[in-house]
Amino acid sequence: MKDTKVQWHPGFVAAMNLELAKNRNDLIFVKEYNLNTKPVELFRYFEKHQYTITTPYRGVYYIEGVVLFPTPIIVTKELERDTHIWLKVLSDRIEKRDMEELLKRISRLTEQGDRELADSVLEVSAQVNKEVLEELKGDDNVSEALLEIMQPLIEPLIATRVEAGIETQMLLVKETVAKEALREGKKEGIQGTVDVLRDLGHGGIEIKQIIQKKYGLTDEELAQYI
Repeated sequence: MKDTKVQWHPGFVAAMNLELAKNRNDLIFVKEYNLNTKPVELFRYFEKHQYTITTPYRGVYYIEGVVLFPTPIIVTKELERDTHIWLKVLSDRIEKRDMEELLKRISRLTEQGDRELADSVLEVSAQVNKEVLEELKGDDNVSEALLEIMQPLIEPLIATRVEAGIETQMLLVKETVAKEALREGKKEGIQGTVDVLRDLGHGGIEIKQIIQKKYGLTDEELAQYI
C-alpha cells in the first residue's frame, strides 16, 4: 500500500472547512495551488531571508515580515488532539487515540454537509493508517456507534485480505500441480529409457548403472524401475 498515491488535498480542504466552520461564510477554500515544482525547506528559507516566524499555537506557525498578511504553516503531527483533530489525523503516523477522537467527533455531527466533509477527512486518514483502524476494530471498548462509522472502511480491508489469501492459495495450487507434473514427466522419461535399453539388449545391472548416472537416482528410486 505504500505505493498507492494518496490524494491529501481534498481531505485537507475538508478538514480546514471543519476547523474554521464558524468563519466559513467569510472564507474561500482553494483546493490546491502549486507554489513550486521542487520541495523547499521552508523554515530555513524564511530564516535566511529574515522573515519572522511565530508560534501562537502548538503546530501552527505564522510567517510575517515581507508578506501581505501573516501566512500560517501547519505541522499536523504537532497539533493538539483535542483542539485540531480534523487536521491532526491528516498524517500517516497517527495514534489509536487520534483515530478514536476523530470517530467520536464525526458521530456528533448533525449537518449533512459537515458529515460529508468529515467523511472526506476520515477516508484519507484511514487510507494511510490501516493498522490503526484494524487495532480499533479489535478493541472491545469501542462503542457500536463508532464501529458503525468504521464499517464502510473496514469492509474493503477485509475484502482485500481475503482476495490476497485466495491469490496465495491459487499460486500454491499451481506450484504443486507443476511440481507433480514434473515428477510424473521424469518418471515417464526414466521408464522410457529403461524400456529402450532393454530393447537394445542391455542387462539389468548395466541399465541400473546407466540410469543412476543419468538421473542421479538413489537405490530406493532405482527399485521402482528395475
